[in-house]
Amino acid sequence: MPICLGAILAQILHSEKGFRILRPILGRKWAAALWLLLLMASLVPQQPFWQMIQWFLVAAVVGSCVIREDNTLAPFLRFRPLAYIGLVSYGMYLLNTLVLDVVNPVMNRIGLRHPLLKFPVFVAVTVLVAGISYRFFETPFLRLKERFSKVREVQPVSKVALVANS
Repeated sequence: MPICLGAILAQILHSEKGFRILRPILGRKWAAALWLLLLMASLVPQQPFWQMIQWFLVAAVVGSCVIREDNTLAPFLRFRPLAYIGLVSYGMYLLNTLVLDVVNPVMNRIGLRHPLLKFPVFVAVTVLVAGISYRFFETPFLRLKERFSKVREVQPVSKVALVANS
């Protein structure tokens, strides 16, 4: 569901009407920080209902960062370790469930059950695994892609040559 919300948000923001509607809600300079604070507050209750609210709040944080690049979170997002997360984010997306399935039982066994305690560990392990995947798996494919995606430059044909051949 969260991925679906992100895709829906991208489609809405891509349309002129949707952008006009969401800009007053997500486009203020301070909006990203506000949505992030609300997201952090929503992590405290542990009822299942709050998970759905968290999905929408994550979408609001992302939307606020996308609509306005000079938002209040921008300096943090340019911070090198966070920029690295952007680099390995695809691997994080693919591998986070595997990391949760491995790390969650270990954390429960040692008594760490609250989401605010688990979240930093999940993020750290996911970034580590995604970084390894990026370095040893994704990078060779990205190089291969570059090799095949190079387009030969076509020399422009002069008008004189076009007229002479007609």
